[in-house]
Amino acid sequence: MDSVSDTLSILVRTIICYFKKEYGLTVKKHVAYIGKQLALKELYGKEGISYHQLVWYTEELTRRHPRNCVDQINKETCKFERVFIAVEACIHGFKYCRPMVYLDGTFLGTKYKGCLMVATVKNGDQGKHLLF
Repeated sequence: MDSVSDTLSILVRTIICYFKKEYGLTVKKHVAYIGKQLALKELYGKEGISYHQLVWYTEELTRRHPRNCVDQINKETCKFERVFIAVEACIHGFKYCRPMVYLDGTFLGTKYKGCLMVATVKNGDQGKHLLF
């Protein structure tokens, strides 16, 4: 569990070598693979549940603060494709930010694939604010 949490992309053969070195056990490839998947599920939960919670989160943002800008695309098919979130405070505070926006993205390496994009700006007192 610790090895998987330290290195998410740990290879199955590395797990096999670890068990051989530490415990003197020969672990089959499919057993090491299943163990890695169980460790990931224990650490981070199921990916599908995370996407379901994202739907709940966006609905809750809209319910609690109706002036937040939250948009989920493709609600008819009940499949998550993308979401746009702009919190009301960030919308109004944006006019006091420097005209510099930093964009960053990361690939989602789960079975669902995709990309997570984030925009960040610096405000007048050098603090950073996260824009969703």
